[in-house]
Amino acid sequence: MCFTLYVGASIKLPLIEWNKDHPVVHTANLQDYELGVLNRFTLPYVLYIGSDQVLWMWF
Repeated sequence: MCFTLYVGASIKLPLIEWNKDHPVVHTANLQDYELGVLNRFTLPYVLYIGSDQVLWMWF
């Protein structure tokens, strides 16, 4: 089973680039279609958290 995870923070978090040679975890800014999740967070900075389990479905 795959989950879509987001993290909210009071400070700007670093982006972790996807690395196909070391597919552990990465973060990304929200895509336009994900902006609806912002109303679930009270903190100003929200990132998507991805992992190889989620990305293998798309590659």
